[in-house]
Amino acid sequence: ERELFFRGRPFPPPGFQWEPDDAWLAGSGELGYTRGAWSADPARPGEARPSGRYLSVWTKRGASWRVLADLGEAPLAIEAHE
Repeated sequence: ERELFFRGRPFPPPGFQWEPDDAWLAGSGELGYTRGAWSADPARPGEARPSGRYLSVWTKRGASWRVLADLGEAPLAIEAHE
């Protein structure tokens, strides 16, 4: 589905960044994951820069790697109530 969404669009989108801070590879060498932090330029000037964590699961197809699943989340804003 990612290929359909990004068809004709740049990937990664301008202003989007991610940085893996952990990676794992199965003993078979055919499955792995990366996880870390992501951030993006704000949609409008003056807004906070959105950011969060991601997990990408990878599978080896022939000589190349393909994303099997790509999950991301943004921290929830917690409001203080008195």
